[in-house]
This record gives sequence, structure tokens and C-alpha cells, in this order.
Amino acid sequence: MTTKPFQVLSRPTRWWHALPVVLGLMLCTASLRAAPQTSPLLTVTGAGDLGYIINSNQAAAVSFTLTQAFTGISATADLTGVNARGGAFLMSNLGPSATVGDILASVDLASITFAGADTLLFTGLNLGPGDYAILVASDQSFQSSTVIWNGSSAPSVTAGPGIIDGIDFFSASTAAGPWSSQFTPVFDRSAHFMLSVATPVPEPVTWLLMVMGSAALVVVQVRRRPRR
Repeated sequence: MTTKPFQVLSRPTRWWHALPVVLGLMLCTASLRAAPQTSPLLTVTGAGDLGYIINSNQAAAVSFTLTQAFTGISATADLTGVNARGGAFLMSNLGPSATVGDILASVDLASITFAGADTLLFTGLNLGPGDYAILVASDQSFQSSTVIWNGSSAPSVTAGPGIIDGIDFFSASTAAGPWSSQFTPVFDRSAHFMLSVATPVPEPVTWLLMVMGSAALVVVQVRRRPRR
């Protein structure tokens, strides 16, 4: 007797059988591409009774200290610009001993969209432990440049773990350079600014997408199991 080789017979696969797989992969991919949330790291607000008027050849700065490393930091300040020319700088040093090598980030004031408390200066900063200062300087040669940095004499400061709020500095003359001039510490007022940091915590919609995608993939696996 001739024995025929054993053949595996499978049911024909229809296009709609692949829908759960496609849906699961799409939802999981969408959840991974969801934008990360940002959470406040340091927020300085107040009544707005004091601040800095930064005219041509002048500069103001706020300082802070990080006790741990952070990635994805954004910095905003309460700024209003009038024919603003000059720059904003993130410095690791300030004063006569500061050099170009102490500039960690910079932006031209002419390219900034002044939006009051939501004026964005920097984003995507990766900083380790240390002392830092955000400096705003008006152009020395542009006489009509003015930047108003709103502040208060009794600021409300909210600092998260790993960061310490510092003091303010002001320079009435930046003839020696925007960051290497003589700066006077100011203790009786605080310019308003905010630091936020990107967090990897998924949003609720992201969790929903991940759960739906995982459930679709589980359904596919259950359907593929052979029946006894």
C-alpha cells in the first residue's frame, strides 16, 4: 500500500483576518509617537510690581542651580520687546571672568516672538549639575532697543526637586561685553521666568492607544491557537 505524504491543510486567509494585526500595530506606533509631556521645573511669578527695563548697552540676568542632570529643558520669561535688538544667552558663568566658552545656548532677540510670560527663549537643553544664568542683553549700538523683563519684589517661587532658585543681576553698561561686564547682584526683586522639563510619562490618550493596540494583538494570538 502506498502511503501519501502528510499534508497540512490550512483555511484560506482573507484580507479582513489581518485587520486586528494592522490595527494593533497602528495604535502601538501612534502611542510611541505621542509627544511627551512637560512639567514645571522652576516657576517664578508675582504681582508684577518691579522688574527690569533693559535699554541699549544694558543687561539683566537670573540665576539658578541644578543639583542633578536634566534633559529636554525649556526656558520662558516674562518679556516685552520694543525694537528689541541684542541676544539672550544661557551662561555657565557671568561677569568679568566669563568668556565665549561659557555660552551654552544663545538666541537673537530679533528672532524672538515676545509674548509676555510665555516668551520662549530656549528649548531642548541638556544640563548637568552646576550654576547657570539666563542673560538678556540689549544691543550696544542700537539706541532704541528696549526689553522689559517683568518681575516683583515679593515673587512666588515654585521649585521642583533638583533645582534651586538664585538671585538676579543687572549691568548698567555692557561695554566690556554682554556677559563679561560688571554685574550687580539684585536681591529685592525677581524677574519672572519658568523652566520646564520634558517627561517620559505618557498622556492618558497614549495609554489608551497602547492598551487598544495590545488588546488587538492578543485577539490575533488567541484566534491562531489550534482548537482541540
